[in-house]
Amino acid sequence: MKSPDFDKVSKLLYELSEMCINKFSEAHPDKTFYAFSFDLNVEYGNVLLCANTEQAFQEVSSSYIERYNYGEAELRSLKRNFGDWKYQGFNLEFPEWNEAWGSVEREIEQYVFSDNIEDEEVDTFVNEFICMCTKVLLSLEANGAFNSLRKESNFYVDIMDHNENEEEAGERLSRLRAEFNA
Repeated sequence: MKSPDFDKVSKLLYELSEMCINKFSEAHPDKTFYAFSFDLNVEYGNVLLCANTEQAFQEVSSSYIERYNYGEAELRSLKRNFGDWKYQGFNLEFPEWNEAWGSVEREIEQYVFSDNIEDEEVDTFVNEFICMCTKVLLSLEANGAFNSLRKESNFYVDIMDHNENEEEAGERLSRLRAEFNA
């Protein structure tokens, strides 16, 4: 079975992400964001666009300190835990995203879970897909796609798959950012 066409998928991801970011910023003109991320679950083709504010982070962190006795290390990790962000998966609010990206998700899922594909091929595909998404994220950043958002002075972009740890994700983002800027 043939893997999805990364050129086509990356172009679509860029266009849909840019559209969603613009619509999201119009809906939240009074919010100031500290970060934007792609929250991935590659095996299913899921790409969630996420954003968070310091105020939302403080609310969640206060709750976690009280309920789970979180310390400084856990709070640092929590700040990058996209699942706890107030605006996780905001792209799913837009029908244009769901209509266009749904076919990509189905194609990826069929490929990854095909009986005719070896685990090594799946691993290679997953790594290549994450790198492709990272390059799209860096292109969005370089082309000013986040300019419509109100941003903290230390605003950053991030990306992580559900099956990887923060260190792996951070190293890949740093490496691809260096290549992108070279």
